[in-house]
Amino acid sequence: MWVAISVAVTAVGYLIGIALIPQIVMQRRESGATLAWVLLIVFLPYVGAFLFLAIGTQTIRWRRKRRERAERAVAPGLATSTLPVRPFEVLAEETTEPALGEPARDLARLANKLARHSCGGNAIELLVDAQATFAAIEAVIARARSHVHLDYYIWRADDAGRRLRDLLVAVARKGVEVRVLVDDVGSRAAGKAFWRPLVEAGGHVGRFLAVNFVSRWLARGFLTVAIIYAFSEFSGAHIDPAVSLGFALRRVMRLSDMFVYWIAQFGGALIAAALAYALWGSEIALGASHPGPGYSRGVAFVAEIIATFLLMVVILGTAEHEGQVGKQAAVAVGLTVATCGFFIGPISGASMNPARSLLPQLLSGEFDLLWIYALGPCIGAALAVAVMALLCGPPKAGEMKAARGG
Repeated sequence: MWVAISVAVTAVGYLIGIALIPQIVMQRRESGATLAWVLLIVFLPYVGAFLFLAIGTQTIRWRRKRRERAERAVAPGLATSTLPVRPFEVLAEETTEPALGEPARDLARLANKLARHSCGGNAIELLVDAQATFAAIEAVIARARSHVHLDYYIWRADDAGRRLRDLLVAVARKGVEVRVLVDDVGSRAAGKAFWRPLVEAGGHVGRFLAVNFVSRWLARGFLTVAIIYAFSEFSGAHIDPAVSLGFALRRVMRLSDMFVYWIAQFGGALIAAALAYALWGSEIALGASHPGPGYSRGVAFVAEIIATFLLMVVILGTAEHEGQVGKQAAVAVGLTVATCGFFIGPISGASMNPARSLLPQLLSGEFDLLWIYALGPCIGAALAVAVMALLCGPPKAGEMKAARGG
């Protein structure tokens, strides 16, 4: 009877979860937040459903209300504005689509679909050469007397990016209003330290589609839990060359087996990185691990050692007590991955996995950071093995099972 009740309760929970997943996806959240909510409902259907209904849907309502309040705040000014700053809707009536040429008509239709109505009085110049484009942008900025508003998906902290930023700093010091809006992921390399001179000069910098680190690392932790649950019986579900090295140093895995695991791990990473490179080109380096803004390579290296040390200690510790912990070791490992991401992610990206970081960096030509993510995780895993040997002595059967599966 109790078995039937538990099966029925579980089935109802998953039915509720299945019903909520389309609603989560349709809310168009940041992708990491969407994945985190879906995985939470899959693994903890009742808890996930309660939290989503309690706070998840409210977030969308709060965002909508903030937008409505902002529109109400600016509406009186638009309604009473003078000729030079009349509402977009009025200006749009002066340049109707039938009166425009074919390219301009297409642009007007696109603008009408994406935002407010398009308006007249604009000029478009098509620039296809990078040097000519930057020269034109810099010339317009240098002539600015009232304001400069820039919107970029990718702003790199390279020579061109610094030159354009310094020009913005110069015009901001002259009293020109400078506002810059950049994509949080595409412009990740240009962090707070990069923009500090502009902010100190009176400029304003905003980031859109900001990465939610909580949802990002919870999603990675939940995915780790799922993979361990699914594949630990077959192979131990290492998915990490540093973890395989730790098991080999702990003498629960033969070196020959470790190299076989490495071939599989780096091979899988190569396939994933090649697919990402085919889709996004060298920009996949933006998604690979790298030191956070304001942190040196040495600090990132030490952070990788610490994060992998903690991860390996948890893996070996839960395997040491396999009889008491059992499959729940997957939850402990997944939460460790998420927790390390919370406090070490902003420093080094919290890779803890050479395969995850090295292949994207190699394919994108970013060779200067390879040593951090090749050596850091391996040193951290080796230190964890040494500590566990002192604390727990020789390995037990649970560690051998965790290393090889079964």
